[in-house]
Amino acid sequence: MQEDEILKLAQQGKTPFQIAEELMGDEDRVYLNTPVSWYVDPTVDEEALDKPPLSIEMNYYSQCQSDAGCNGYANEERRILNQLKKCWRKSFQKYHGTKVDIH
Repeated sequence: MQEDEILKLAQQGKTPFQIAEELMGDEDRVYLNTPVSWYVDPTVDEEALDKPPLSIEMNYYSQCQSDAGCNGYANEERRILNQLKKCWRKSFQKYHGTKVDIH
């Protein structure tokens, strides 16, 4: 799964499950391969992403993605993945002005 494919489908309003189905992958991989900028704020411009505090937040989510993808899903990795899911949902809702339930 490519970051740009995931982001494009998310911006079309597709949920992680639908994205995984379309790209023939696993739903967890959607969260792990989503561009970090999506977790911060999908409507922010690229210049703002390079400046604190957004750059600090982006580094945090980048590290979360890395940590969750290492050794399968131990308790800590599952916790981090759940955090990514919550942030993905928040960005999706903000971008589309709609609610989505992601478990």
